[in-house]
Amino acid sequence: MDERRRQGPIEGISRVLRELLRTPRFKASVRIILRELDPENAALLVRTLVWEDPEFFLSLLSSTPSLVNAAIAGADETTSQLANFPTVLLTGFMAGLIEEVDARRLGHAAGQALVLSARLAAVNDENLAGAAAGFWEGLGAGITESLPGAEAGQGAVGLLLDTLVPMLGSAVERLGSEAVREGSEARQLVRGIAESMRQIAGQNPEFMQGVVVPLIDAGREALAASEADGTATEEDGGSEK
Repeated sequence: MDERRRQGPIEGISRVLRELLRTPRFKASVRIILRELDPENAALLVRTLVWEDPEFFLSLLSSTPSLVNAAIAGADETTSQLANFPTVLLTGFMAGLIEEVDARRLGHAAGQALVLSARLAAVNDENLAGAAAGFWEGLGAGITESLPGAEAGQGAVGLLLDTLVPMLGSAVERLGSEAVREGSEARQLVRGIAESMRQIAGQNPEFMQGVVVPLIDAGREALAASEADGTATEEDGGSEK
């Protein structure tokens, strides 16, 4: 990771915070403020920013990359530091955090982001396509760097399965009904993924053989089982007449 540093507001805050954290009264005040936070009103805050003064909101939005990068750097460092804590200590702590996160709202935001991404991808803008390609390339490189060993990879695989399977299970029914509708954004998304897979196939035969082929086989087995169940149901219905 690039560790180049420059002086700025965040660096200044870190120096001030180092001194404040030595003051019990400051820490007590922070705990009180955090207990009184009202996340349910965040949407109201955003609507106020957007519609009271759209020009000011857009000027704030232009600073989003810096804010997002600051949040990403903070989250990256947080996870790195948490790795130094004993696992037994972290399990109970993380369970409490996960239970408090609004997962449904997070999923809704992610879904809207995907819809917006599909809408923008349909424009076929070269600058946007190039920026998106660079973003996904960097994201993949970062994930690869964070999983240097076999044990970390195995742990990551288990985490992905535990996370993705329930999430996909709740979304595939609606996605399927939308994907068969001609002109829908879900159909455009599927076509985009299919085209990306075609490009990946020629450059990464190991990925196709080790990842895509097993997924295709599983899909074929599930489709065959579904068709068999449908045929059996029809035959049972016919025999009852």
